[in-house]
Amino acid sequence: STAEQWIALANVKDEPSAGTDSPSKQAVAWSKNYQLTADIDFSKLSAADQMKTKSIGTVTYPFMGEFDGQGHKITGLTLSNSDSGLFWYIGATGYVHNLTIDSANVLFSDNAAVLAHNNYGRIEHCAVVNTNITDTGAVLGGMVSRNYGVIRESYVQGGTLTSNTTSSVGHAGFVGANEAGGLIERCWTSMNISTQSAHAAGFVGLGYGGAIKNCFALGNVSARGYSGGFVGRSVYQGNVYENCYAAGVVTVTEKEGNGF
Repeated sequence: STAEQWIALANVKDEPSAGTDSPSKQAVAWSKNYQLTADIDFSKLSAADQMKTKSIGTVTYPFMGEFDGQGHKITGLTLSNSDSGLFWYIGATGYVHNLTIDSANVLFSDNAAVLAHNNYGRIEHCAVVNTNITDTGAVLGGMVSRNYGVIRESYVQGGTLTSNTTSSVGHAGFVGANEAGGLIERCWTSMNISTQSAHAAGFVGLGYGGAIKNCFALGNVSARGYSGGFVGRSVYQGNVYENCYAAGVVTVTEKEGNGF
């Protein structure tokens, strides 16, 4: 029910939960189920807590439980290089739903996103609203950086993603990269993208063999080149785009700017 409780959960230590051979405290804490019982405001955190990571889950111990936002809203959120989103890794049994993040301010220089860095589980009925992201080099999306799992009935409304780096790929208004096996259904974004890099897009920067169905992008895209209103670059075989559209304006300074 408070930002302090979120910080405490994100900063559980990787140490035995009981005896020497007992499971890690992280594995135990991040496998439980949680409910958000009130709107929480991260701007009220102490300076010491603001310096701690806000990201739950790691590659070793991903979040494997259920997080039910119960329709509540997170405000006052700042994310920087000590974070990779509210969740760093959502594992195969992880389920995050019914959560809104409103008016966050984000500064990253690595792969990251607002809700989750890597999603191997399930995200449903989540929203990122009026969030401004500044990036200096990464695969970055308004909702998720890399999706290996399922995202349904979620959206990114308004806000901007701005990057001055010329060396990155995969800047997009919803997901940076939809990986093999990733499924995104009934989602949309209206985030505007302005980047000096290539392979940027309104919805998904890089398609690596997943499926995207019944989705749309309304944001404008400004990039160096090889960018689209919906997809930046579709790589390898097996990508599926079904019943999707883009309605933003695409502008490139070099070549290959396309409406979809």
